[in-house]
Amino acid sequence: MTKASNIRYHTTEWPAACAAQGWSPNDQARRRNVVLDAMVLVKGPYVTTSDDKFGPAETTALFTYLRHLAEPDNITLKLRWDQCQADYSAFNEARQADYWQRVAYGPRGGNRWSRQRFGGKRQAQGDAAEDAPAHKETHDRLMTMRARAQGRSRKKMAANPF
Repeated sequence: MTKASNIRYHTTEWPAACAAQGWSPNDQARRRNVVLDAMVLVKGPYVTTSDDKFGPAETTALFTYLRHLAEPDNITLKLRWDQCQADYSAFNEARQADYWQRVAYGPRGGNRWSRQRFGGKRQAQGDAAEDAPAHKETHDRLMTMRARAQGRSRKKMAANPF
């Protein structure tokens, strides 16, 4: 887990889940058990946040689980959690692809979507009610969007290095 993710976990995600569930945010044993429960539910490695095997996909799964615990009556969050449980690594790649798309094209996207690229979908993650996209399709979209965003960043730096 990155430093920024760790800060977000301790200041936003975990306290919100504790408030909704009636837990104490300072209960270390419960926090450890919730992390391990999330990893069991997504069929991930049986590790906690301090382990080296706890990577970006596991962090996304944990945050999705905590958001679901924070708002158990929210149908959208429940559907997202179900998608995450189905294949948490593909779910994480879809979230990353959407992030890199926003970096490359801004929040509204570009005109490229009128060409029916990537099946005409505006986001890799899709709507919460939709089925999760195919893993290969999501991976291809992630690689494309990351390359485009980094290419645009390199062009800006070359044009104005200072």
